[in-house]
Amino acid sequence: MEAALGQQEWGRAAEFLSPDIRYVVGGQEPRYGIAGIRDYMAAQSAVVEWVGHDLLASVETADMVVIEVISRFCRVSDRRPLALPCTDIYRFGDGVIRDWRVYADLAAIGLGRPE
Repeated sequence: MEAALGQQEWGRAAEFLSPDIRYVVGGQEPRYGIAGIRDYMAAQSAVVEWVGHDLLASVETADMVVIEVISRFCRVSDRRPLALPCTDIYRFGDGVIRDWRVYADLAAIGLGRPE
């Protein structure tokens, strides 16, 4: 799913997601559906390019996966590399992700909570 999102293959990414997925990044307002994820990713890509992540830990239950990563970015303005600690929580229903929470300090990449 993340590879599809990183390559902006929205149709392929949508196969892993509920049509009404709730997507929350940091303290920002929730976004819904693949369109909400796409809108957030477009805003993020204007500031930083996602390079990938280093998996630190992963915990799985029957309907949830929690991953801890170091997300790696390259800042668009000066090409400076950034490493951002991040925890994602994926909650599943009917075999797809229904709720996706991203816990990270977005101020580090210039995407804090909108006023």
